[in-house]
Amino acid sequence: MDEATFTGQAARWRGIAIGACKACGGDTALADDVAQDVLVKLWLMRDELDSYQHVERLAHVMARHLTIDHHRRQRHDAGMSATGEVAASGPTPAEQMEALDDDHWLQRRLASLPSLQHSVLQLRQVEHYSYANIAAVLGIEESSARTLLSRARKTLLEEFKRKLRHEQ
Repeated sequence: MDEATFTGQAARWRGIAIGACKACGGDTALADDVAQDVLVKLWLMRDELDSYQHVERLAHVMARHLTIDHHRRQRHDAGMSATGEVAASGPTPAEQMEALDDDHWLQRRLASLPSLQHSVLQLRQVEHYSYANIAAVLGIEESSARTLLSRARKTLLEEFKRKLRHEQ
């Protein structure tokens, strides 16, 4: 997709991203941030966008995932005080640090997946979409959705095995 075509569609995709974010409970400031992130991701994928039947759906899914990720980080950070001290109740500080390290490790690995693999994994594992629905949302074949999910899982499993070997 060339720059002029992308620029012509960007306002529409931004509106879709803002709407998706707000539908997931995001406020106006978060919706603006998410929309900006979606447009950056789409720009980085611009050479691939012509292969998608529904770029609008892709923008919607991306915005939804970014908003959900933001809400998760907020819930996770709620266990920390303003000074960075761990709240008194619940897991020990060591357990919380280990969980935080594991969460950061997983977030980095998920972020390193190709965007389609990440989207398929999110739709299947978190949102419990069927393969047919995933294919429809992303504008890909059902068999491609299965393959992408398998590759994402395999990549994460290999990374996890490496992490375990490294820790031992």
